[in-house]
Amino acid sequence: MTSSAFYFKERNVFRKDLTSVANRERADILLDSLLLLGLALLCLAFHRPVFSGQP
Repeated sequence: MTSSAFYFKERNVFRKDLTSVANRERADILLDSLLLLGLALLCLAFHRPVFSGQP
């Protein structure tokens, strides 16, 4: 195997690793946003008005 073929093979493996890391980061961000949305909906469900003027 020539050095250039080895270099390109290594680059492809590295690129695959980077895409899997990016997909994992995207999944983490999506999960965090879903958890925050669920928390906000929970807060709205059990919301008690602080000010007396609110219904």
